[in-house]
Amino acid sequence: MPGISLLNNNLFTTRQEPSRIAGSWIIGFLFLLLLWMIDQWIADRFKAAKRPPGMRLCIQILVNLLLIGIFVEFVRPLDALRLDTHAPLSLAYAKLLLASLIILSIQATLASLAEKEDILLANAELQNENLKARFEVLKQQVNPHFLFNALSTLRIMVREKDDRAEPFILKLSDLYRQLLGKNTAQTVTFDEELEFLQSYIFMLQARFESLLNIRIDTWPDIGLRKIPAFSLQLLVENCIKHNIASSARPLYITICQQQADYIVIENNLQTKPAAEESSGIGLENLRKRYELLHIQNGVTIHRTETKFSVTLKLL
Repeated sequence: MPGISLLNNNLFTTRQEPSRIAGSWIIGFLFLLLLWMIDQWIADRFKAAKRPPGMRLCIQILVNLLLIGIFVEFVRPLDALRLDTHAPLSLAYAKLLLASLIILSIQATLASLAEKEDILLANAELQNENLKARFEVLKQQVNPHFLFNALSTLRIMVREKDDRAEPFILKLSDLYRQLLGKNTAQTVTFDEELEFLQSYIFMLQARFESLLNIRIDTWPDIGLRKIPAFSLQLLVENCIKHNIASSARPLYITICQQQADYIVIENNLQTKPAAEESSGIGLENLRKRYELLHIQNGVTIHRTETKFSVTLKLL
């Protein structure tokens, strides 16, 4: 801002000593730096007190006018540092006032940008918390659903006086411990999901034996890829819920990887004549969970006359 003085044509028509130019620049720079710091201090105090911006601006202008008056009166006797001793003092006032207004404009712009960033950050944090809450609601739908089906299986085993009922209860206890341990995670690694699924398969095969065949065929490097928690278990559970599994018509479920970024859960289609009433938990739940993770087309369904498959996108 001291460079505004160079707009004075006398600097180019008269020979000025470098020391006088340097002195003028240094004094002008230090004064404008002082103005900047004082204006910023006033702005910070008003922001902390949550005062209106208009009041802050009025105070800053009044303080600047006072400081400019003091400064001009202070440098008046220092003719050695004035580039043009014949220029009226009103010109000095005008230049310094213009510099002051530019400082206030820059600070107001920076404050506005900072406030905008704060608002965007607060909105992002609020949105993130909202997504977490909605995700937890969806997960809490899955957990009771899983427990209900496991207890239904156990009830049948107890009614039939199956000797495997006690091991089934122990496995159910261990399985639910795993479920509660992962309850805070939105996603888990494929290895973690597969570990949980294999415990669940153990419980299923204790009930269905040869009526149910589950094959898992995935690539070696899939282990650390992410997937929504309990998604494989939920899809296997749906296969059993909606299809017949009998000695004449065994149910075959395949979990395989045909592409690097996708996992496919497929079963032979043999729908029950009177399907159980749906609780609304399943594929729609998974779709919503992928949406909350900002993943488009995370769930793809393909159905033919003989097969039903669901493709999940790995994260």
